[in-house]
Amino acid sequence: MAEILTDISPEGLRAAVETSFFETWMALGASPRLSVYDGADMIRYVSNVPFPVLNGVMRTRFQPEVADRRIEETLSIFQSQRLPMTWWTGPSTEPDDLPSRLCEHGLEPPGQPRIGLGVDLWQLNATIGRPINLEIYVVDNAELYDECQQVLNTAHQIPEDAGRAMAEITCSAGIGEGSPFRHYLGVKDDRSIATAMLSLAGGVAGIYNQGTLPEEHREGIEMAMTLTALYEARDMDYRIGVLQSTRIGFNMFRHLGFEDVCEIGQYTLTPPPEPEFVPQQP
Repeated sequence: MAEILTDISPEGLRAAVETSFFETWMALGASPRLSVYDGADMIRYVSNVPFPVLNGVMRTRFQPEVADRRIEETLSIFQSQRLPMTWWTGPSTEPDDLPSRLCEHGLEPPGQPRIGLGVDLWQLNATIGRPINLEIYVVDNAELYDECQQVLNTAHQIPEDAGRAMAEITCSAGIGEGSPFRHYLGVKDDRSIATAMLSLAGGVAGIYNQGTLPEEHREGIEMAMTLTALYEARDMDYRIGVLQSTRIGFNMFRHLGFEDVCEIGQYTLTPPPEPEFVPQQP
């Protein structure tokens, strides 16, 4: 496991958000379903699954004079396989004008940028308000993880094929003891209704894959799932907790001590539909 990060300055929290994100995807790269390039200029991952989050680029560090050429070369990898993809940006992205360059190359900007949040876990003192009848279980096998994935699919409208691929990638990258990931399943009245993943990759406690069934929102369930994972990380001596949220979602975490430390851009490329085959007339 990586050395635990302890710099809780604004700069340290900002770096921790990106470190957790990058290292989480690198850990998922242990799955044979992902082909990962980890170079000095970028991380690039390809799953061959036609779902934008499962193919992407992050930690971009291009020199300005070659940035457009490298963007074209990189996009051609996905375009040649007709794969949708996501190009992630953040505070360490180089060059500074990469987002505008991506748009010039046909990528769609995010409708609402995500924000990176960081917190000093040693100062986290919120009480876990456990909603009535909610039980939270640690998932340690692939069969039970399927319940987590089904919740995610419903919560985030993930297509069934993409959901199966996500479950396979997650489980084959490691689940249970010895894995950098801990998965949590929230059950209420014998129904799986919520899930969250704690990633310890990069020496940071990162919360990912949060999902709650739509009819269970506003019941404090997402907060209970998040706090359960973060307190377990603190018990393992982790100092920094991070997650990504929308601006609206930030209000839920502000009173816990989370700070808005950066923006995470999510630029997407969708291949054009294949031309319809029209048989030639004799």
